[in-house]
Amino acid sequence: MKTDNNTFKIYTPVKKFYRSNDLIVYLLIGFGVLSVTSFAISNLIGRNLSLIIGMVFLICLILSFLVCVGLAIRAVFKYQPLYGDLSGQVIFENDSISVDNRVFELDDISKINFAIIDHKDLYIGRRGGLEGRKSQGVGNTFSFMVDNKQLTYQFQLLYKGQIKEIKDQLISYHIAGKLHFLHLIELLGITKYEDIQEFKQQLATGLK
Repeated sequence: MKTDNNTFKIYTPVKKFYRSNDLIVYLLIGFGVLSVTSFAISNLIGRNLSLIIGMVFLICLILSFLVCVGLAIRAVFKYQPLYGDLSGQVIFENDSISVDNRVFELDDISKINFAIIDHKDLYIGRRGGLEGRKSQGVGNTFSFMVDNKQLTYQFQLLYKGQIKEIKDQLISYHIAGKLHFLHLIELLGITKYEDIQEFKQQLATGLK
């Protein structure tokens, strides 16, 4: 279902045990280390049982290597699993922010801050381990102060620069004194001196 440009999904991590491919590989590697140890012991004491055990564990080591290679190749094309819930939503309005139907009026908010570091399909490389090396885009956060309490939420961006979809709202937050100018131009990707000066003039004249 398509959402409005000012609506984003909220991600809430859930703390519980999740089986991971990394854990499986680590266990297989552990067996592999035992195989090398057993094989070395068998050569020292010459016992057939130790040799058999060593061979079994050596097979596990080879299998772990093959599994690791296969999972690494597959991870390049997979998204990281979501260890949490993505059913919440935030709506940024010019005079308010709504989080899961809870409305925070702009007048009651003292400070707004964003940390934009992620978007869906972003390749994260080795940080994704063997689970998946394409990001789900849920590593972004926004926070604001209300009643002397800071509220922080993670939210999803579907593509690079999507935060610019709420340019009008961000400008409204800045004009209201809730969002610092330097943070505003950072979010909007305005970096050149000439563009910054032009943007300042637009704000002063009420243009967006």
